[in-house]
Amino acid sequence: MAIYTFVVCKPDGTSTSLDVVELSDDHVAAQRAGAVLQNHASSSHVTVWQEDREVCTARREALAS
Repeated sequence: MAIYTFVVCKPDGTSTSLDVVELSDDHVAAQRAGAVLQNHASSSHVTVWQEDREVCTARREALAS
């Protein structure tokens, strides 16, 4: 298990929320990123970090397609 930080951001890059969760792997973290973004209507993207490593960025426009 690893600790993942989800940084939820507005289109201008301003962070609106942080969510820190222990998850089994990067794949699970990437799936959760989409769910986190759906819960923050005013945000455009969420970037997932595992310590100082960027795991992924989920963008709202990617979820719509």
